[in-house]
Amino acid sequence: MKASGKRSISIARMMLLVAAVAVVAASPRFLSAAYKFLSDSTVYAPGYTETGFESIRLGMRRAEVLSRLGPPLKTRPKAGSVVLSYSETHVDGFRVLGLDPAYQTYHHDRG
Repeated sequence: MKASGKRSISIARMMLLVAAVAVVAASPRFLSAAYKFLSDSTVYAPGYTETGFESIRLGMRRAEVLSRLGPPLKTRPKAGSVVLSYSETHVDGFRVLGLDPAYQTYHHDRG
């Protein structure tokens, strides 16, 4: 009988674990995060690396940025400066550098 008692406790614990996982998996926050993770189709510039992007420091010149990351996916003007976009995505997460009129890095963002 003792073995049967231990087995029923194990089954009860397993059922509790399955129920807990089901509750977490059904939560809107979990489902949203899972959807973003599974459907992420981020496109990065050919020379982009996370290490290279993290090495960019404020005040760096455009030539130095380009030597570390290569050309961006997009370049666009913004209020007298230039924005270099190194990623493109429909979900959260982007890699953008802002360069002032002297082409020095003034903004470094990884959303």
